[in-house]
Amino acid sequence: MKWIKQALVLFLFVLFTQTATANNSAKDVVNSVNQKIMQSLRTNKARYTANPQQLYSLVQRDLVPFIDFASFSKLILGTHWKKATPAQRQRFMRAFQGMLMRTYTKSLLEFTDSTLTVSREVAGAKPNYAKVYGEFSSGAGKPKSRVIFEMKQDGGRWKAYNITVNAFSLVKNFRTSFGREINQFGLDGLTQRLEKNQVTE
Repeated sequence: MKWIKQALVLFLFVLFTQTATANNSAKDVVNSVNQKIMQSLRTNKARYTANPQQLYSLVQRDLVPFIDFASFSKLILGTHWKKATPAQRQRFMRAFQGMLMRTYTKSLLEFTDSTLTVSREVAGAKPNYAKVYGEFSSGAGKPKSRVIFEMKQDGGRWKAYNITVNAFSLVKNFRTSFGREINQFGLDGLTQRLEKNQVTE
């Protein structure tokens, strides 16, 4: 679905800014998107289009260390996470990370005319948690999307672990689709499928 791609691209946009926004507010982290990522994508679009591996390598180097894949994966798997062994959890996280990065990194180039307007930040129910509200415009006169970034502070850095676009939650979407697959093939079956579907470097 189109909204899933949009949500994942926003997820990458926000998390890609972490190296320059340590110890800032969650809203500051989200606001830095247009200043850093959009400029990089627009400036280097031709080079990244000709050689997508360069964009993937950039994401791997500058983004992956700042994603809270443990929280993201735990929320997605739900009860299946509790039942999984430590080895199964680690294998799933690696496979899910690889799928996410390789499948959607190239989609970043489709959103070079996009803008993100942040409106407010609301403290979460727990300490070091927050929600950031805003609107995302993909350009060309298309309707704006309402977005909510769910953020968690860890070691002085804000990391997004879920994004909701027009009331559709990225975590809930993956939880539903992955849950059906786990019920049919087991967690190992899902993980193996994610591993096989990754593009070879």
